[in-house]
Amino acid sequence: LTLFTNVPDVEARLHRYVLDERRLVPKFVRSLGNTPLVQVPLEMGSYLVTLHKQGYEVVRYPVCVERQEHWHGVPPGDLVPQPIWMPPRGEIKSGEVYVPAGWFWSGDDGSFPGLPPFERQWCDAFVIGKFPVTVGEYAAWLNQLVRDGDEERAEALQPRTNDDGVPLLARTPDGGFGAISADRAGWEPIGGKPDLPVIFCSAEAAAAYCLDNGGRLPTSMQWTSRPRKRPTCVSMGKPF
Repeated sequence: LTLFTNVPDVEARLHRYVLDERRLVPKFVRSLGNTPLVQVPLEMGSYLVTLHKQGYEVVRYPVCVERQEHWHGVPPGDLVPQPIWMPPRGEIKSGEVYVPAGWFWSGDDGSFPGLPPFERQWCDAFVIGKFPVTVGEYAAWLNQLVRDGDEERAEALQPRTNDDGVPLLARTPDGGFGAISADRAGWEPIGGKPDLPVIFCSAEAAAAYCLDNGGRLPTSMQWTSRPRKRPTCVSMGKPF
């Protein structure tokens, strides 16, 4: 393992992924010392390296070492490893997760036909929301548009069902947008719950939400390499 960081003397702690009750979970193995790390011997396997330095966020960096392989973090077309950016403490907002630049597996692994060949791909670093945008968050955005005098745009961005185009969010007595309407048959279990993920948003509406909240929709590459939750909005303007 060769691993560089953009600031020196970052402690690298090694965790090995092991099967525990049918789930792969990281188990701490040892400290690898401080960066830079150059050709540190590792057995083949799947690992998580956590990077620690006072005044910086903890960074989670996955490593997969195959037989006789050197994991070095060299981007395509380059000759030297790309240093992992360590976000200063507070740089990553609550509800966001930082995904460092690196290699990941993508494509057809036999579980879903029609995908490109299974191979390693490189993805640059990004910050992404940990969880889906909720009904309450989306409604609050639409309500801000109404307060700003742009009710026509807010109504155009209202989620609508695919079958008949019926507006999804109920309108409140003051003209605002509330939770999912529960007055349709079959919708009772999810009606009135602001913490549920918002659904039936058009691509244009989703992109507009992200843009107004300082982000953008993730690329297909970022979506594939993301942490295994369901994030939605990628932050913009980070110095990666």
